[in-house]
Amino acid sequence: MAQRRMDVSIENGESPNALMERQQLALDHMLAQANEENILVCMHGRALRIMLCLMTAIDARYMDDFPHTNTALYKLLYNNGQFEIIDHYNTDHLEALMNE
Repeated sequence: MAQRRMDVSIENGESPNALMERQQLALDHMLAQANEENILVCMHGRALRIMLCLMTAIDARYMDDFPHTNTALYKLLYNNGQFEIIDHYNTDHLEALMNE
């Protein structure tokens, strides 16, 4: 039953599975760029959570296990065809704003 919900979308929206298909195309394009070493990807929270699932081979049903706050950072390392999260939900850059 939970897997079927991954194909449900709101009106004029995109289901998690449809989003993952589109993100896979973008990810394939990024990885095909031979001269790129560092890539910055910015996106909304739910899309980010789904992308992290896609990149780390975690079932997208667990997308909410990735915390998210506006401008939070995740850093990943790509090596031998696999992604590894090396910095998880980093919000250190927001501390200065909180002290103002």
